[in-house]
Amino acid sequence: MARKPAKFVMHKQGSRLVAAGELQARMYKAFVDGLPDGAVFTVTISEHKQPKSLTQLGYWYGVLMPFAAQELRAAGYDSLATLEVDLETNADTTDLVFKRLFQSATHSKDLPEKRRMSVDEMSLLIDFTVTWLAKKLGVCAPQPEHDICLTSTK
Repeated sequence: MARKPAKFVMHKQGSRLVAAGELQARMYKAFVDGLPDGAVFTVTISEHKQPKSLTQLGYWYGVLMPFAAQELRAAGYDSLATLEVDLETNADTTDLVFKRLFQSATHSKDLPEKRRMSVDEMSLLIDFTVTWLAKKLGVCAPQPEHDICLTSTK
């Protein structure tokens, strides 16, 4: 019976890779114990990206996007016009605008997708948005209550 590829989060300890945490260790041991003796496997090692945090998403959708939409409207942008459709300025359309502005500023060929972003990538988007609002509209976005890694650790 063919198995689905298995993924485990591990960290380097000396010259070895060990499971990152008790749950990962238990899953890894159970998985390996279930393999047939003598079987040969291909192992792929890639750097683990920490996904964006719920705190970052909460700040983005609960604070930053409503604030940005309010400030865009206050600056006279009641709609975000496109070639064929006028889009009302609200948190949803503002989200799209800032992803597009970020895409342009970073010269990315694809529109950023928050569902695929790491903590560092989400931090860059938040940093970009807060800076854009300050520079272009002269407003300071409310700061998050907790440290959400607003600047990249790289």
